[in-house]
Amino acid sequence: MSYNEQETRFFRIDPVLRDKGYNDHQWIKMETPAPVEPTGPKGRRRKGAGRTDYLLCVQVGDIPKALPVGVLEAKKETEDPLKGMQQAKGYADCLRFEVKYVFATNGHLYGEFDCFTNLQGGPFSFIDFPPHPDLSARYAKDTGINLTSPEAAMLFQADSPAWSLTRYYQDAAIRAAFEKIIRCRQQGEPARVLLSLATGPGKTIIATNLLWRLGQAGQLPKPALFLCDRDELREQAYTKLKAERKNLAQFKREPGVQPDQIMCAHSVRFSHVSPKRSVRA
Repeated sequence: MSYNEQETRFFRIDPVLRDKGYNDHQWIKMETPAPVEPTGPKGRRRKGAGRTDYLLCVQVGDIPKALPVGVLEAKKETEDPLKGMQQAKGYADCLRFEVKYVFATNGHLYGEFDCFTNLQGGPFSFIDFPPHPDLSARYAKDTGINLTSPEAAMLFQADSPAWSLTRYYQDAAIRAAFEKIIRCRQQGEPARVLLSLATGPGKTIIATNLLWRLGQAGQLPKPALFLCDRDELREQAYTKLKAERKNLAQFKREPGVQPDQIMCAHSVRFSHVSPKRSVRA
């Protein structure tokens, strides 16, 4: 009698992953995304349950947070693993986790999709699945990022304690921004990143945790300027930034702007410093 999906994971997939070095809760996680995808100009509702079984992560030393680089979709052992990979490819196509590699397996064979080359491979024997060190090295090679360099530390920082329950797409946006910053610095180019999101996904929390992670990694050498065009946006940003640590965020109205003007210019300054230091506006 063949195994169903749950049994295939337990008897076929999990033992191999543990043997391959995915034996730490930071290196492999179970994720169940929300039914609505926050991607595209209007987003879209996913059809069916659609579950990503395994989120594969890499980690360097004792740095606080692991870095998601791949997803692995499990199917019952009688199904074609490439059929499972088509569903997992959809996850990568909508940039749900901002991962680079997509895998699917039935416990015997596996297939893969490389988001760098846009090439599909397999089926291969699941016994030959990439070990954790190999997956880490592959990510470093394909991105051109030295994971042990000081500037790469921003990729592995945890969120602010005040906003620690980051949604998966918020974390993906922050990591995508950091990868772009690191690549620009390595190429000697100005580090410029634009994140465009719809209304309601938590852009202020993304900005807050982005600044927090930069500060924790020692990559925020001077105060950050948070610009907004309305009072309510200023107050919202100020409240979320200040929640991390008191006296680190201050706001002011820009000179020359009248209170009765429809469009008002405001700024919120954020600086990551030790509690003993003061922050000046």
